[in-house]
Amino acid sequence: MLQNINKVEGVIGSLVSTVDGEKTVHAFPPLFDGEHIRKIATTISGTIRQSSTADTPELLEMRYQNGMIITRMLRGGFLALLCTNDINMSLLTISLNVAKPKLEILLAESATISVNPDVVKNLTERMDKLKIAFIRQVGPVGEYLFEEILKKLGTAAFKDDDDLVDLVDLLKDEIESTVGKTEFINESITILS
Repeated sequence: MLQNINKVEGVIGSLVSTVDGEKTVHAFPPLFDGEHIRKIATTISGTIRQSSTADTPELLEMRYQNGMIITRMLRGGFLALLCTNDINMSLLTISLNVAKPKLEILLAESATISVNPDVVKNLTERMDKLKIAFIRQVGPVGEYLFEEILKKLGTAAFKDDDDLVDLVDLLKDEIESTVGKTEFINESITILS
């Protein structure tokens, strides 16, 4: 969902958070580490809590010299977007109107559902299998490359199969051999199926 919002020209990254800023899901470039994202979420959360319910606007814009943070209020939380100053607000508003109901459902579910340890274990097992398949194609240096790519993505980002697909996409670009790349993709498909 956030990746689709990020496709709007001028959007750099996005996050959805509960009102308290505690539970956050994000889609930011690797340049933004967890600490940057937490600061954004807690700053917005603090701004929301300082205003009364009647005074909180549905769309909040915080403009800076080199960009802006646009916050769309949601039932149970908010969506925050880091944007360039030349963002097309009309196009963005349309995208946000489409995404809002779906994001509100996700927020409601996150309030009642805790992380299933079996799902996390399954993701970890498949990630380990992807690592072995990658090392098989690039050799011992694959161990180092794999860890570097994980650092770029941030291991906390791995919540579902889409995140593993993103990992495969980055890993395949590190394989120089066309045959090796094809073998890795085929093995990855089997692992993720």
